[in-house]
Amino acid sequence: SVLSASTSFNSVISTSDKLGYLNVEPGQWAQLELSDYDFGEEITISFWANGDSDYLPVNTSVVEAGDSLNNRIINIHFPWSNSRFYWDCGTGSGADRIDQLAATEEIGGEWHHWAFTKNQATGIMNIYKDGALWLSGTDRNRMVGAVNKFILGANRNLANGWAGKLDEFRIWDVELDEATIGS
Repeated sequence: SVLSASTSFNSVISTSDKLGYLNVEPGQWAQLELSDYDFGEEITISFWANGDSDYLPVNTSVVEAGDSLNNRIINIHFPWSNSRFYWDCGTGSGADRIDQLAATEEIGGEWHHWAFTKNQATGIMNIYKDGALWLSGTDRNRMVGAVNKFILGANRNLANGWAGKLDEFRIWDVELDEATIGS
């Protein structure tokens, strides 16, 4: 099921009435409050993104989520300054991670659909680009855990800002399969 949440924005975030995307400039962010929603074993996060190629790559977090004690539960470096995408997820000390070098056009300047999945029971984490598997990792067995809030466009401390356009940001409390993501 798709989750619903309350949202808040910092003072300068904007949306486009015509296209409906979230336009994030450096230093801007949006927050989704979930009040400690327990994802348990599985999660899927998906969105359309078009990064600002004049700004990226730098150290970023396009999405980061923390628990009620502000511990990191979920983080997507999109990219880091080394042009790698990092998908981090899990409770406890540290997190499960998969990462891969991204091409220039994946980082910015073009729209792409991205989906990030984790299944604790199978130990598999995946990243999908435009409906096709882009990266997979195994032996990633940490629980997803409870999320208090998501930050879009920065990390949970409002640093490592990402810049670009986001559309159709969605969170599921299940791991979607490739066929579902592709459709």
